[in-house]
Amino acid sequence: MKKSTWILAVGISALIILSGSFRIYQIKENSKHNQKKAAECVDGGGTVLLYEGSFFSLSSVSCEQ
Repeated sequence: MKKSTWILAVGISALIILSGSFRIYQIKENSKHNQKKAAECVDGGGTVLLYEGSFFSLSSVSCEQ
């Protein structure tokens, strides 16, 4: 295998790993935020509404009194 092909393969692999790691971080932080918002809503006597988008979007929470 040529050196330039090997470098390209390593670069693409690193890009995939980094973008996947960043997406997992986003999902984790979004989940923490949604849990906190839902707990505050329930503590206030409200109803939690969970909105889910497409496969690639993050979910969101709102509170209905």
